[in-house]
Amino acid sequence: MKNIIATICVLCTLSIASAEDKILKREAGIAGGWPEIQTDEGSNAKAVNEKAMMVSWGDVVFMYGPETDAGVGTPEQIRNMMKYWKSNGFTQIFWRGEDNRDPNFVWNESTMYAEASFIRKEYSRVMSSFDTTDCAIKSAHEMGMKIYMWASVFDDGTAANKPHRFWSDRFPWRNILFDKHPELEVRDRKGDVQWGVRELVYPLARSTKIADYINVVKKYPDLDGVLIYIHSHSAAGFHGDQYGFNQPIVDEYKKRYGVDILTDAQFDYKNPKFNPKDEAVEKWRSLRGEYLTQFLREIKSALGQVRPGLQVVVNTQGGDYMGPPFGNIRTDWRTWINEGLIDEIIVRTWMAGSAGAYDFSKEGYLTWGDGNLGVTPYVEMRKAIDKSGRDIKLLTRTRAYIEGADGYYDSSNRDESYPKKQRAIQLQENLAKYGKIVFIDQNFENVLPLEKTSCLDCTFGGKRWFIGDARYYSSKNSSPGFAGPFTTNVNSSPALVDVTGINGKGFAAYIDSDGKELTVIRRTGPGWPDLPLSSGHVTISFAIYRKPGAKLSIGTLNYGNQAQPATIQLIISDSGKITASSANKWVDAKLGVAQNCWQLVNISVNFEKGTFVLAVDNSSSAPIQLEKEKAAFNGLGFRCRSQDAFVDDLKITVIK
Repeated sequence: MKNIIATICVLCTLSIASAEDKILKREAGIAGGWPEIQTDEGSNAKAVNEKAMMVSWGDVVFMYGPETDAGVGTPEQIRNMMKYWKSNGFTQIFWRGEDNRDPNFVWNESTMYAEASFIRKEYSRVMSSFDTTDCAIKSAHEMGMKIYMWASVFDDGTAANKPHRFWSDRFPWRNILFDKHPELEVRDRKGDVQWGVRELVYPLARSTKIADYINVVKKYPDLDGVLIYIHSHSAAGFHGDQYGFNQPIVDEYKKRYGVDILTDAQFDYKNPKFNPKDEAVEKWRSLRGEYLTQFLREIKSALGQVRPGLQVVVNTQGGDYMGPPFGNIRTDWRTWINEGLIDEIIVRTWMAGSAGAYDFSKEGYLTWGDGNLGVTPYVEMRKAIDKSGRDIKLLTRTRAYIEGADGYYDSSNRDESYPKKQRAIQLQENLAKYGKIVFIDQNFENVLPLEKTSCLDCTFGGKRWFIGDARYYSSKNSSPGFAGPFTTNVNSSPALVDVTGINGKGFAAYIDSDGKELTVIRRTGPGWPDLPLSSGHVTISFAIYRKPGAKLSIGTLNYGNQAQPATIQLIISDSGKITASSANKWVDAKLGVAQNCWQLVNISVNFEKGTFVLAVDNSSSAPIQLEKEKAAFNGLGFRCRSQDAFVDDLKITVIK
């Protein structure tokens, strides 16, 4: 905590974003497949004319909520962030409006995992309280910024229980339009589907997406424009030329060139003689690209009929092909410019939303923005724009002036410095007020029935639930943590059980040797406002009831960094004897946990001294050494190795 407090003390003289004259300034953020955002804007003498902030509303509500402005979960938070962006020179806002999602989108119950379930609940909570998009439009305009609504063209989700290259079989959402019209999704030569990616050769695939944009523009007449966002969480193919063999593409290619691409081996990327430079293959890529251009023609026309002069923005990976996850579909951006189909083009964008920083360089993709592969120089794009005689803006994703570009775009969910600073101020205030920070406080009460109050998780086999919230509430100086995976069957653990009959207080967590590990965690680290606990003085306490012969393993967790060894581990033997370790150096704690009674276990961690002390009721161990350099945690795990036991009143506290 020492390092955190030092940071807080520097910041405590600053106010949060509600004071216009003391707005916190942006700093370098995190990468996550986006290397440019690690750098500051630099001191280039030429000013950047346009700066666009892309706000993925659903992401930041979860990551930065509920009580930092960056979470944009209240009207005040949205207004504060608009002030913040304006004060940092932003001129445009791209706003992702989850409250305007196509009603055909559903959540896959059978493949739901706990965090997706929590996000669904959080969406509903916030969206039922106010119109986030309307608030964003008004707030942006009050600050003198333009605002565009964005939605992904190709992000229609994976069918339940279908494999996903990067997300296994637990993809959380699905557009059921494609269950009614399965022909609309992209296919490979074998007929395998690229789930959630619509093939634009079909008029229905184009018209339904155009209707989504039209509905939003009609609902919000004060929008300045729309971003036709080419991006997807769907799985990329294993090769840039794997997909693109839907029957209308096959038929049209055969009509034009007399070749059946389904049977001709020159279109099989697995064939040793496959030539990516083959003219016939390039014609196939161009054919697919024609329908992307046709889609832009149709949406430009349709939007113009509803709102003449409405701005249309589109993004690419900056080359002549779409790139991952879509493949080597020809991207005819020169035609888009010459025909005036777009008013702004953003290049070098990140499109493979499910792949993180995965390296696609050896998988046959001819353009890949993240890898600087097959990208067109900015000056060449500027020449094409100037030659067209049209007023079209060119934006990059690099925080600097680039010759030929009008400016850059940034992303709110990859700029974590502001919420971290605001959280540091909140922690400083609460330390001063309460003398402590309650990192986790979970007593397992008031959460039944689980089906109505908790977060569904189907990744453990069958339905299980997580309770609580992995985020910190400054107003309460506490977090319940995210605890689970619970069942509704008291004979299958972990489960929530009434323990008043064994002198307990209400409900507790029941664990046995046949069940899963009980975990209670916080979300911390990169991408979150909070840090794992790694300095200062921290206490961990919990009540435990051990039945005869019960053997337990208990250890700290650092969720999000599972490769890191547990900072503290305890083993309670079947006789009740406790041994403890840090980094697998086991020592006898000379303490025991009795059976058939409740006892309070306390772990006092002193990171500065590099020790921890165990206590059971009023008996304490000698100090036990920590592996100080690797010590960090954000939760606790309990596993019963034999027989059964109960756990209650878990609390992790940072002491001033």
